[in-house]
Amino acid sequence: MKLPLKGHPMNSFFFSFLSGDNEVNASWELVNEKCKIGISEIANFKTRKVNLWGWKHVISPELFISIVLQPGELKSWSRVYNIFDVS
Repeated sequence: MKLPLKGHPMNSFFFSFLSGDNEVNASWELVNEKCKIGISEIANFKTRKVNLWGWKHVISPELFISIVLQPGELKSWSRVYNIFDVS
């Protein structure tokens, strides 16, 4: 999912369910073209809820995982964060 965001928002913002309540691969990527650096998150689960919030110098993508467990059940997942150069 790509959202072209430019500049510094002077008001706080919050976007919920960017996936449209559709099940999608849990991942996001942010790129600062001016500094030529990026960060991404890739998780090993599907999600129906992707949120994005921020203000001024902060931006925060959020991936939500559904957890429904019975007593004694276990669930595991992983998330990998990558920081990279943009050339």
